[in-house]
Amino acid sequence: MNRFLPVLLHQCTGIFFGIISIKIVSRFVQPSTYGTYALFLTLTQLGVLLTHSGISNNATRYWAGAGEFQGAYGRFLFNRSIRQIVPLALLLGCLTTALSLVSGETLWMWLFPFLLITNFGLALFGVVAGILTAANLQWTLFWMGLLGSVARTFFPVAALFLFHVSAIGLALGFTVHSVVLAVTALALFRWVGMAPQASSVDMSRWEAQLRSYGRPYILMGIGGWLLQSADRWVVLQCFGEEQAGFFALASNLGGVFPAMVGTAVMQWAFPRAFKMADNALADGDWRPLWSYCDKMTVVVGLTSVASVVFLWASAPAFTGWLLDLKYAPAINLIVPTGMVALTVQINQFYYLILQGRHDSASMVKVMIVLAVVKTGGSLLAALVSWKIFTNCLLLFPLINVVIGRALIRRIARHTVLPPPSI
Repeated sequence: MNRFLPVLLHQCTGIFFGIISIKIVSRFVQPSTYGTYALFLTLTQLGVLLTHSGISNNATRYWAGAGEFQGAYGRFLFNRSIRQIVPLALLLGCLTTALSLVSGETLWMWLFPFLLITNFGLALFGVVAGILTAANLQWTLFWMGLLGSVARTFFPVAALFLFHVSAIGLALGFTVHSVVLAVTALALFRWVGMAPQASSVDMSRWEAQLRSYGRPYILMGIGGWLLQSADRWVVLQCFGEEQAGFFALASNLGGVFPAMVGTAVMQWAFPRAFKMADNALADGDWRPLWSYCDKMTVVVGLTSVASVVFLWASAPAFTGWLLDLKYAPAINLIVPTGMVALTVQINQFYYLILQGRHDSASMVKVMIVLAVVKTGGSLLAALVSWKIFTNCLLLFPLINVVIGRALIRRIARHTVLPPPSI
């Protein structure tokens, strides 16, 4: 319970500051401006999901095993994080240039430095979060998360009024928030900078671990980004900035319960699922785990749908005092955007089966297939009409869980079981 309490508090404080943010944004920011800012936010995750994903996951996996060499290992992780600024800058430079050429505006070129600083700051925070998770320092992680929630809520609004009511003003405030997180992370691990340099043998071993363990997470990051963020870009291209603003604010409302339910149930089910996987010695031993994952998927699915529908039905009651009237069209998007958030969560338990079989590579393949199906389906539906698009979003949780479960079962039938643990 002591380990679960900071996780629960993190969820609660995230919801609290999310509500405050919705009230402030809907009151002072126009939907078209917020639509552009929301798209900027999707690009601030590229460092976390792509260029630095292997480093943060490597930290989570190997920090505890570094033992007395944690100082040198931490120094290795931070040095590699700094090196990854180069591919990160190239990626963001290409994206912002392409967006400027397509849109015919220079806005995205102006946003390039904000994106570079923000991506690196959040990626560095992600590496520290991985270390804190591996070290079972949940309370430290909670306090850092609380700092991030406060800064993310108030810094963009402060910059908005100090500089200009525009997407650039909001982006500047969010960039300052990421700098605060990065500085806090560096201060927390300043002792790593005084650690001795690792031996060439250790460096070679850590480099090999980073390549073998980290690379699959880049593909997972691509799939995860498409599942979470592609719809916002589809809305922008097909229906305009104002509709993108309504969609983004509705996503902040509709995505709360699926994310909270999925995280809570995963935290509870994770240890039991891996224990069952460790005890499975033959194909027949995996059947109880399949049944368990089916049950957890149904629990998350039904609870999320019920919660999102309840939120949508209650929305008229808080329109005006929480949600400004100019964002009233976002109410009808709460359920579709909630189903987008559920689509991201719905296959998490089946991925545990592949992880338990030490087959993370297949997990990456399944995620990429599902991301392509959803993104392609969303785009085709949007090209037909707005109504078809929003209705398709309602079906994607079911479509993705059916396809995902079938693919994972097929993979499990045709792969050799790992040797028993000794």
